[in-house]
Amino acid sequence: MEGIDEALKLVEQYAEKPAPQMRVFKVNDCDWVCAENKQQAKDWYKKEFLNEDDEFDEIEEANIDIDELWFSIEAYDLKEYLRKYGKKIVHFDRSGDCDFVVKITFREMIERDKPTCPYVICSTEY
Repeated sequence: MEGIDEALKLVEQYAEKPAPQMRVFKVNDCDWVCAENKQQAKDWYKKEFLNEDDEFDEIEEANIDIDELWFSIEAYDLKEYLRKYGKKIVHFDRSGDCDFVVKITFREMIERDKPTCPYVICSTEY
């Protein structure tokens, strides 16, 4: 019986835990952060990108089902994205760097990335 209890503890320890419910927050004019809540987004962004003295303007929560971002895809993924999303793919030439991009919702990006911790999901600075 003791062996079974130990095995069950191991299974429980290494079992996949459900992914946190992630949301998206616009933290400034350039960056959107994916995090579990507004405070986590603010704390993480401040730690990663700001000085201790820097203050935030009001952080806005995005509607992950409506708000969209441009997502760069590799040429070999074109058919998959057309099949999966049925979205128009745009050819974008940026100073000799050729990209194929598709506009997807934040929810689609979250489902694609399956994040478990905060990160910058979208930025206009590159």
